[in-house]
Amino acid sequence: MIKLFAIDRSIEADFLRCVRPPFERLLSDFRARGRFPNITDYFFSGDTLNARRVEEVLVGEIECLLSAIDAIGAFGGKATSSPQKEFLALYHSFTATALGRSLCDRTGVKVCPYCNRSYIHTLRFHRVRPQFDHFFGKVKYPYLAVSLYNLIPCCAICNQSKADADVYDPVAKTYTFLYPYRDEYGTDVRFETSYTGDVSYLLGKNENFELKIGDHSSDPRFRANLKRTQETLHTQELYQKHKDVVLDIIRASTIYDKPYMQNLLDRFPNLFRDLSDVERLVYMNETEKEHWGDRVLAKLTHDIVREFRNGQ
Repeated sequence: MIKLFAIDRSIEADFLRCVRPPFERLLSDFRARGRFPNITDYFFSGDTLNARRVEEVLVGEIECLLSAIDAIGAFGGKATSSPQKEFLALYHSFTATALGRSLCDRTGVKVCPYCNRSYIHTLRFHRVRPQFDHFFGKVKYPYLAVSLYNLIPCCAICNQSKADADVYDPVAKTYTFLYPYRDEYGTDVRFETSYTGDVSYLLGKNENFELKIGDHSSDPRFRANLKRTQETLHTQELYQKHKDVVLDIIRASTIYDKPYMQNLLDRFPNLFRDLSDVERLVYMNETEKEHWGDRVLAKLTHDIVREFRNGQ
């Protein structure tokens, strides 16, 4: 899980201009026809639409979304049921707009934050864009279908795996999944290798080792959310597909020890600003935390590098 940066206010403003008018028209239609009072009672004060609540649901952070869920509740049925189909129509209309096609690109998200395994580039002129996961599912919580901070840009595998999993706990009134705008692996959750009987993997010779995601957090709620997230997205299993990358990192760590890298920095001062620049070249990846979201497998690279360089 790679943390997403807060969205720029100018993007929030553009999003509001795009989705607010049709969202308010739909709410007014519900009110006029006496449909879905649990929704309209939340958004209307008497006969007047509550503009503040509309804005909070559309561009407010997760606390606003949780408040709406607590007040309105969940819906049953399928995506083809009402009111799901009305709100989903708004979502699909939004994704067909210029902003919908460019939203991920404008926010600067390059790699799936859930898995850090796949690039999610945008090609605006070819209508190629990442998928959006509705963090709070669009079937159970259709009124959040066009909530900016409910739309998590992600890869197809993660979106398919999470599907419409309900991540809201009505008792605790909070979420039960890692939320990319708040949560991250950071330094408490680390990719680690462990010995399985053949030490030759320490020289990068074979894949006879276990690659696991170690949880070193002391926060029980975070740990519970991490466990559910990993089980839902099959993170542990998917990362077993990258043992070859781990072996390359181990071999590079053996060859390019700290003195060697310092020597490269000293010999080519015009090519490298510091040792992190040398690391970027050696491992062909970002190893600094602030850049984990720029390249795939950056968090994995960082952790394995640190594991095999600790003794150097």
